[in-house]
Amino acid sequence: VRRRQSWDPPEMVGDRELFTFRLGYYELFVSLLWKEPAGELLAALANGMPERVKGARQLHPLLGQGWEEIGQFLTGMSPDRYAETVGEEYTKLFIGSPAPEVQPYESYYLTGHLMDRPLALIRALLKTIGIERQAEYPEPEDCLAFELEVMRRLIARQGSAKDPDSEVRWLNGQAVFLKEHLLVWGPAFCRDLSGAEGAGC
Repeated sequence: VRRRQSWDPPEMVGDRELFTFRLGYYELFVSLLWKEPAGELLAALANGMPERVKGARQLHPLLGQGWEEIGQFLTGMSPDRYAETVGEEYTKLFIGSPAPEVQPYESYYLTGHLMDRPLALIRALLKTIGIERQAEYPEPEDCLAFELEVMRRLIARQGSAKDPDSEVRWLNGQAVFLKEHLLVWGPAFCRDLSGAEGAGC
């Protein structure tokens, strides 16, 4: 897989390998953060872990390190404990009582309050591109899991584009969403998550 040093929509047009790679990672992120990850998903991740680590290292050392840490966690317990252990940590981190350890919301990170102006801005943007929150998902649209789902859908639309101009349109939409939302607060959230007291996995 080629290394890419910058976001370049024209260069990315028609690159099915990169499209599949990006779509797969966003699908994984959503699956891990949307709700407590299923034991079947975690067991599937454990299969072929050395190959995953090796491939990830070729792309970026930190990506390889991330897969290494996932592998160390998964090999450190019996597969029938995956769902229970991760579910307990998920509840502690994101639901909590009386409060979660980390707040996975853009509004919180940008204003210190939940359900604030960033949420309104995201809703306005999503309306223009025709993306809606599923009725069964209880979280607001500025939740990290939903923002990752937005990226997944934008990439999927890129993949189904009928011509290069349409593909560029969806690539540019991804760039705007990353620049104006996900990358504004996502890195800070990830740092807080990795340092959270309950983040043992």
